[in-house]
Amino acid sequence: MVGCVLQWENHAKSLKLEEQTLAKIKSRIEDKVMKNSGTWIDWQYLLKAAELLMKVHLTCLARAVFKPQLGKMSRLDVLA
Repeated sequence: MVGCVLQWENHAKSLKLEEQTLAKIKSRIEDKVMKNSGTWIDWQYLLKAAELLMKVHLTCLARAVFKPQLGKMSRLDVLA
């Protein structure tokens, strides 16, 4: 149980860091666009990558919360 709490805390911290990273990416994109180093559309892949990473952390966060309950079930119970 303690391991699950530690995993949850780690994923929560990572999620907060990802929010900060997303803000930095948005700022850099605005700088690049203002300096004519491309258009907003040219830099969208960075935003999509950061948003996807945030979704991964949210999924891991949810998994850490439900891990004790899932550990009691067999794999076949989950698939059924």
